[in-house]
Amino acid sequence: MIYTKYNVGLLDKKCLIDERDKIKEHKIKKAIDGNQDALCDLLLSMKDQLNKIGYGYFRQNDLIDEALSRTTLKAIENISSLREPKYFKTWIVRIYMNNCLDILKELNRFVKFEENDSFTYDPKDFSDLYEAIAHLPSNLQTLINLRFFNDYTFQEISDITALSEPTVRRRIKQGLSLLKLELGDDNRV
Repeated sequence: MIYTKYNVGLLDKKCLIDERDKIKEHKIKKAIDGNQDALCDLLLSMKDQLNKIGYGYFRQNDLIDEALSRTTLKAIENISSLREPKYFKTWIVRIYMNNCLDILKELNRFVKFEENDSFTYDPKDFSDLYEAIAHLPSNLQTLINLRFFNDYTFQEISDITALSEPTVRRRIKQGLSLLKLELGDDNRV
């Protein structure tokens, strides 16, 4: 590669990103080896991301915190079962989503979504959209939540849900079609 004033900055950014990835991978390896401080640091770094996912399920702080607590406990108990450090994020998100679904099953009812002022994630007023998403089947809710509220790629969603990428794409398209029917065809989706 020929170094010019235009691509040197890009090279520096790539080196910084690679360095951060190495540090994170080292921290994950320490966590797998039993270092609970490293695991706690990793979980804290993902807290906001997990809160967004939890908000898609509950819209209530106490339930989001409960799911996060259960996820932390399961991560501490089972971190040694993680074989590849590069799959840590996928592993944690999957544990968190399963905990959210378990909590919903325990409640044994449909959750009424209400705005909670104390939650740090402050979406604009999309209550119609959230209500329409709540009427979708739970498997479609999860996929829509991951794709559009948490910006996961189709491949990442495929890894998290253990579905093939074409299936993920098809179900998200199906969910969007159902949302369009629910909200009316005035281009709000």
